[in-house]
Amino acid sequence: MKKKILIVTGIIIVIIVAMLAWSYFTVKPDAFKVAEFIKQHPDKAAIYIIRNDTVLASQNADSIMPLASTVKTIVAIEFARQAAAGIINFKTLIDTLELDKYFLPGTDGGAHKNWLNQMREDSLFVGSKVKILDVAKGMVRYSSNANTEYLMDLLGFDNLNAQLDSLGLKGHHKLYPFISSLVVCAKPKGEDIKPFTEKLDKMPMDEYIRKSFEVHEKLKHDPSVKANFDGASIYIDQQKIWSNRLPGGSPKQYASIMKKINSRTYFDTTQQIIIDAIFEWPMIDIDIAAKFKHRGMKGGSTAFVLTQALYATDDDNNKTVIAVFFNNLYTLQSLELRSSCDEFNKKVLNDADFRTKLTELFKP
Repeated sequence: MKKKILIVTGIIIVIIVAMLAWSYFTVKPDAFKVAEFIKQHPDKAAIYIIRNDTVLASQNADSIMPLASTVKTIVAIEFARQAAAGIINFKTLIDTLELDKYFLPGTDGGAHKNWLNQMREDSLFVGSKVKILDVAKGMVRYSSNANTEYLMDLLGFDNLNAQLDSLGLKGHHKLYPFISSLVVCAKPKGEDIKPFTEKLDKMPMDEYIRKSFEVHEKLKHDPSVKANFDGASIYIDQQKIWSNRLPGGSPKQYASIMKKINSRTYFDTTQQIIIDAIFEWPMIDIDIAAKFKHRGMKGGSTAFVLTQALYATDDDNNKTVIAVFFNNLYTLQSLELRSSCDEFNKKVLNDADFRTKLTELFKP
């Protein structure tokens, strides 16, 4: 009987996965569905869009929500500050073995591997080393967690959090080694899942952060921490706790950052050049480059979170910033939104009729 139950359960799981995959690959991207979802689910979504200093859409714009990888924006800006100031040399070569110390298999959706493959394809390796600027680029374009953890350590957490103040981000959660916190959320071998989850959920945030820093330091020198880590031991309940405890910020805050970058006047010339080099990877696309002088972005996601912050200056000098955050998404909601977010961005940037509909939808 038990064997039959397991077989039936397995079949059900396969069917559900197949249905989700079918939905993801067959649902036509629909920009307005994204806007309608935000409007209809104020408990799950927030938005702030500005075009030429006019607010086109705003809902829950000041709500602090988990940022996922969008928080790497702060790391990139602090990197640009220190590089422009000569504190670090953006041409410095870094051995990828140093990055590998922070790589936790099965936790980044192939991001780090994809970045390394692209670096090889572009012949950017010098032996086993890469330029530190390319490490920062890989953090933003490919969202490599290993690159992020390495750069956070290099730049210094105090400096990263001082950057929050410098940018005027009041209420933004402080940065800590949130990649290392995956190890904190992984169930130890031999421990029952239920009591571990309850203990993790009740753990005070200061203790959770302290443990994350401890893991972060151990990863530098103790290979056994990584060797004993199993990403598969982070079940969905622990993933939710990890996701909820990620650093948080608001759409209005990230729109303000994008606006500062897009102004071309807030940062000094050298810092702006470095920021552009890191963020403006979308300009590699020929069609985008044909329509825009500048376009950059950073997004992030977990099983429950989807966030993005984007800026653009088109050939007519129209300046647009977009910040859209989602949290507490169900799997199907997440898949449907992911499939349409690019289309949503395109419509906001290129379609005047869509922008009018958007303004009407979010009219106070």
